[in-house]
Amino acid sequence: MDDAGANGAGGSFSLTGSAALAVLSALAVAPAAISGAPEALAMGAGALGLAAFLQFRVIGPLARRADAAEAAAADMTERLAHIETHDPETGLPNARAMAAHLDLALAASARSGRRVGVCQLDLTGLRRVAELHGREAGETALRRAAGLIRMETRKGDLVARTGPTSFCIVSMNVSNEAEAEAMAARLSRAVRTPFAVGSATAEIGCAAGIVLGPLGEADGERLAVEAAAAARAARETGGNHALFTPALKARMETDAQLRDELSAALDEGRIEPWFQPQIRLSDGVVTGAEALARWIHPERGVLAPGAFFPVAEEAGLMDRIDETILDRALDSLVSWRRRGLEVPLVGVNVNAGRLADGFLAERIKWALEARDLEPGDLAVEVIESVLIGERDDDIVRSIQALARIGVRIDIDDFGTGHASIASLKRVKVDRIKIDRGFISGIDVDDRQEKVARAMVEMAKGLGIAALAEGVETPGERAKLLAIGCAEAQGFGIARPMPAEALAEWLRAARAERLSA
Repeated sequence: MDDAGANGAGGSFSLTGSAALAVLSALAVAPAAISGAPEALAMGAGALGLAAFLQFRVIGPLARRADAAEAAAADMTERLAHIETHDPETGLPNARAMAAHLDLALAASARSGRRVGVCQLDLTGLRRVAELHGREAGETALRRAAGLIRMETRKGDLVARTGPTSFCIVSMNVSNEAEAEAMAARLSRAVRTPFAVGSATAEIGCAAGIVLGPLGEADGERLAVEAAAAARAARETGGNHALFTPALKARMETDAQLRDELSAALDEGRIEPWFQPQIRLSDGVVTGAEALARWIHPERGVLAPGAFFPVAEEAGLMDRIDETILDRALDSLVSWRRRGLEVPLVGVNVNAGRLADGFLAERIKWALEARDLEPGDLAVEVIESVLIGERDDDIVRSIQALARIGVRIDIDDFGTGHASIASLKRVKVDRIKIDRGFISGIDVDDRQEKVARAMVEMAKGLGIAALAEGVETPGERAKLLAIGCAEAQGFGIARPMPAEALAEWLRAARAERLSA
């Protein structure tokens, strides 16, 4: 008998190879389901009866289960796609979805002649709300801001959350720059509306930047960057909103060039520390020297941090700058001491990103040991405001680790942050550096004197040293000494200078003290 099989007189039958495999598969998958097979065969159903039985009792249920599994898989795929393109906290589209939508909007704009407006909103103060009123209040404030933004946009506009504290709006059919700017102002104003948190009132800040895409513009990524630049400009100038202008574009191009030059300058050793001496007010003895970054630019001369730090931050170069200044400052300290010039310590500024590095203390310990220096030979200067930033827990742990190995901790620009007393409680501090804003005119302004005196007395009560920054006149020095401030630095004592120039200054200052 061949593979096709035949029915004999007695009604016997056989299955083809493929049919037999199908039956065997069904039997293997659901053996319990065919417990009634002998009865079906006994009824004389034969091959057709068995096939009907398998269809009803095995294949049908398995097919329904397969359909259900397929539907569940499709639902899961849809859910995953939604998760990949939406923000879980606000339910808004995320940056990925915004970029895709913006590309489609620009393609439609090229065909229809309608212009596309891109607005970025940068929020501030959300963390402050959480600190004052609890984490839930901070999350509520975020969702409230998202809702207000949606309410202020038109039908067809896309609202996306593109960062922890940033939103982006893509708006179709914006007529002109005046309309675009009015939209940015309206959105910023809505977000800044005060709101109730229990019995208290809270408020968050908002800086809006907007750019109007030229007709036929196809580069969505560039427009998003320009909107972010406009928002940054609004924030830097203290405004609520800003339009991306040709002047801002020129600044971006200059910054881009500066970024390339800055990276090369680091490679070539043209970023170096200049030092400003710190003295004891009672006798003029040097107590330390602060290392301040300077860029020796071949065309623009000596550049202070304000001229290139913003660009360095955007380019992700701040860690390299900090490492360079630390290494060269420690090398200078070793060099001065070998020549018999006593500088008790050098102070270096460390940016928030590097402070959040859990291995910073170990890296600094190694740098000190490699030069046979003690941990107390270094003061790490921390800007007060970083202690209440987004990564404050990591930063606090890093500062505590530095303090444990013996590195001195200075709080720089003291009095300008939002939590001066709290910051002193969270970390072990050796010295506060009173911001120059509280020192200028202290000898002629009674209110300035009272504020500075209170800071000095508070520091003494906590067992912390106090140094006055920005001292410029003999009158200020005298008044600071009178209110009990022990140390000072500023132009009235000496301007920042290269390491070799400081060596000469140290010799001259020592000679002057000895001859007095």
